[in-house]
Amino acid sequence: LNAQNAGAAGVVVVNNTPDPIIEMNGGNNGLNVTIPTVMISDTDGAWLNAALQSGEASGVLGRFNGSTAICPDGSARLAGPAGYTEYIWSNGSNTGVTEIEGPGTFSLAFDNGICDAESETFEFDISDGNIPVIEWNGTALFVANMTGTDWQWFLNGDPIDGANIAGLITDLSGTFTVEVTNSDGCRVTSEPFELLLSADNERAPEGTMDIFPVPTRDMGTVAVPDYLGEAVLTVFSADGRTVSNLRINSGSAERIEINTGHWSTGTYIVRFVTDGFVKTGRIVKVN
Repeated sequence: LNAQNAGAAGVVVVNNTPDPIIEMNGGNNGLNVTIPTVMISDTDGAWLNAALQSGEASGVLGRFNGSTAICPDGSARLAGPAGYTEYIWSNGSNTGVTEIEGPGTFSLAFDNGICDAESETFEFDISDGNIPVIEWNGTALFVANMTGTDWQWFLNGDPIDGANIAGLITDLSGTFTVEVTNSDGCRVTSEPFELLLSADNERAPEGTMDIFPVPTRDMGTVAVPDYLGEAVLTVFSADGRTVSNLRINSGSAERIEINTGHWSTGTYIVRFVTDGFVKTGRIVKVN
């Protein structure tokens, strides 16, 4: 209202923090916000309350979580101005705020009992759902298949301080993942990458191991490879967190039973590490 009284041709309100809520209304004088007003956010979780209390600010949309590219498994929200008795969205919704979960072109018609109007259209696409692929070049880990705007590397499920670029020079062994923010602002996470380095920083040879049944509900069985000495069997979730960790000695067991009954559904990485080799496999948990 103050911007309108000062002679502004329009108002854009931006909120990029989830807290506090940014609100806009007609103030004590009520129904007199008549200039075009857009409320917009580029940050997940930020919320804008476009309570314009206006009978004349026609053809206005507030857009939440600003990008018109919807992240995989995500959504966007469009909101019409307050003060209307009827909202008719092109997707069939009839509330002031509508949830957009798929691609398409969307618009809003509304009526406040005195006049009606129709908004501009908004076109939404689904963001590229590429998952980062980690590779090792002998010195550094790097993402081989995509670019991004922000990066965060993790080791065994914990964020690595300062590891915020596309490559990671490391002499550490463990399970690495990377979270990449793509050009649409969507965060995508790689599958775990197992890196075991020898004393001279050479990567140990790898192989696969037998795990059954696939998928599993309550119990998974790991066929123990032939080895000498001590070995470590570790299970990681898809984001690199350690779910189970066992130390075993050669000859102690040919098979290892892993109770998966309390796990969440999804894919888990199993890593079997000895002094001479690394073997990996997967457990697919279903309900």
